[in-house]
Amino acid sequence: MVCKIRKWELSDAKDLAIALSNKKIQDNLRDGLPYPYTEQDGIEFISSMLSADENETFAFAITVNGKAVGSIGVFRQANIHRQTAELGYYLAEEYWGRGIMTEAVKQICEYVFRKSDMIRIYAEPFAYNTASCRVLEKAGFRYEGILRKNAVKNGKTIDMKMYSRVKFDHIFFISGTAYAGKSTMVKRLAAKYNGIACEENYHDALSEGLDRDKFPCLTYTRDLQDWHDFIRRTPDEYEAWIKGVSRECEVLELQILEQLNAEGRMVFVDTNISIETLKEISDRNHVLIMLADPDVSVNRFFERPDREKQFLYRLLMEEENPELAMENFRQCLKRINSPAAYDSFLHSGFRVIVRDESRSIEETLALVERELGLQR
Repeated sequence: MVCKIRKWELSDAKDLAIALSNKKIQDNLRDGLPYPYTEQDGIEFISSMLSADENETFAFAITVNGKAVGSIGVFRQANIHRQTAELGYYLAEEYWGRGIMTEAVKQICEYVFRKSDMIRIYAEPFAYNTASCRVLEKAGFRYEGILRKNAVKNGKTIDMKMYSRVKFDHIFFISGTAYAGKSTMVKRLAAKYNGIACEENYHDALSEGLDRDKFPCLTYTRDLQDWHDFIRRTPDEYEAWIKGVSRECEVLELQILEQLNAEGRMVFVDTNISIETLKEISDRNHVLIMLADPDVSVNRFFERPDREKQFLYRLLMEEENPELAMENFRQCLKRINSPAAYDSFLHSGFRVIVRDESRSIEETLALVERELGLQR
């Protein structure tokens, strides 16, 4: 059955009163609700939700054919938990078992993650409420454990369960150095798990409309008049440009990934997002580092048949002194593929796979799956 979440209306108070004047529902909620629940109680609740801070309280009616059949809300926590929110919900009994609650939970999570800076949404159903636990599991929440003797309800001390959903729970990031096999793995994983592949430079889809002042590094090549200027840069200039590109790519990637995350499918990303940001938005089970020897990235740069690298090679050969031009460009590549950069990935705290020429693509794929927890 199709449902929608929407803001509360005072006219929903009557339906709200009918739904909450049911002990089966109230037995699975926290204390404090009037019983029986009157229409005036509903008006007061709806009024308080409509006047609440919209960045702190995300409260909606669950509707079927325009009628309010339940309530769902996400409530921001405080202090160090200010980017964490608690989820609560209930549904009129006559609508149980129709998949409505699962759909409503998915809708509100997508809304909150898209509209706010929230990173984590959690729920604490009573341990005996198996139906609520199933709702959360079907909506993509992870079971984190038992909160023993965590509540007193109807005179009994009871356990609760902890479930959570993190903003990018469906997204798997692969970062690291060049020639490590990142894009190959992203394509293979997406094909195997019917997911979405965000391959190298997938942010290029947004490049055409970028503002030169806001994205000076990404628009540098777009607006370049003479490509010989690109290969004539010093190692310092090239390194500064690459770092700027990475910072600007991160902005675009996060925009794209927020949209893809709402689809609910697994997403596999060859990413430019910094290690620091990955630690903020993801976890060790969703990030993998793939590394190749730094010398490989330099010495094999022109071995790939792709048009971009062959175009740069031709430009270098057109220079007055091709050998000197090539050496300068190799120094640029060495700068961005330095041992220090390699070590920063190696000791990032995320799981690492190092390129091994004796390992087949299929063997590497199996290793990547194991490290990302995809093999069960």
